[in-house]
Amino acid sequence: MSYEYPHHAMFPLADAVDPSPLHRGRTEPPGDSHTVSRRVYDLVLADLEAGLVDFDGTLVEEELARRFGASRNAVREALQQLAAEGIVERTRRVGTRVRSRFALIPTDDASGDVLSMGHIVMDVVDARIVPITETLRANLRLDPSVEAVRMVENVFRQHGESIGIRSAYYSTEYSSVDYPRIAVMKDALREYFGREIGSVASVIGSTVADTRTARILRVPPGAPMLFRRQVYLDTEGVPIQVVFDHYRSDMVLFVSESS
Repeated sequence: MSYEYPHHAMFPLADAVDPSPLHRGRTEPPGDSHTVSRRVYDLVLADLEAGLVDFDGTLVEEELARRFGASRNAVREALQQLAAEGIVERTRRVGTRVRSRFALIPTDDASGDVLSMGHIVMDVVDARIVPITETLRANLRLDPSVEAVRMVENVFRQHGESIGIRSAYYSTEYSSVDYPRIAVMKDALREYFGREIGSVASVIGSTVADTRTARILRVPPGAPMLFRRQVYLDTEGVPIQVVFDHYRSDMVLFVSESS
């Protein structure tokens, strides 16, 4: 399995770095130290994503500097950014400890290979009938006479920790009884709606936690969150449901798969 990165994410190098002795033993190319720290941040985060550093493991500045060919200052700045995002914890005279266990979630759930989603369960925290909005009506393609939709709110949990919350909206022709706790949506929708996923339209962005979301996910209000809005359609192109997800950015990474 390989991960597919957007074409626009691949940038050419601005200037080729001459590896000759003229650099007199430098461990990093000349330039903006913030750019170097960003690269260290990217590489450390990739290591954590790949599971190369154990949960609760220790990151040593000297080893990272040597490994990435960067200065201690660049490494320190990168670790401070990771600490600000809650991914690592820095303690004076103790060091830097990994505090997050990442869940790898596909950008859409139409694929059969869903990475770590098999370790995630959903628990219902709210279910009710709510007034329909014009956006929901358009996305679900409901008749103008329809005045309400069903809303189910789920909390995603991995290894007992709350990592995200979802609000799902769909037609009232379906009940809210026994909504499956399966986090793999292609399986959940087959079991509950009796329909196969044909495609998923997704929008991904960032936001911050409101007071209620912060309380449920055990983060401070205003903590950075990943946001995802999706419309699930069946194999005939008929909408099934619209969902709004908010995930802890220190515990979740979105990935795209290609064969």
